Amino acid sequence: MKSKWTIGIIVFLSILLIIGMVIYFKLDVYYVTFAVDGASYKELDVRKNTKISDIPKPEKEGYVFIGWYDEEGNLLDSSTVIQKNIVYYARWGEIVIEEES
Repeated sequence: MKSKWTIGIIVFLSILLIIGMVIYFKLDVYYVTFAVDGASYKELDVRKNTKISDIPKPEKEGYVFIGWYDEEGNLLDSSTVIQKNIVYYARWGEIVIEEES
């Protein structure tokens, strides 16, 4: 039978391990925010120096989604490596329907 001290030490070490893992995870991620018309659309925690595998594709009535762009005008695509906390903004093209005369 294990003593109270042994169980206490095991619990203590387990808690330290969990705290260490949480701290490591928080230090090893960047936060990517996707904004649509000035409002947050989606937020992702992305591991440092990795790519986003499933880039969101929003919809907006009367517009076609062109892509996600950062403040410098760089397009986010499947080859973009995330290297900092960043906000991407949706860019839209208006759908124009020409009426027949």
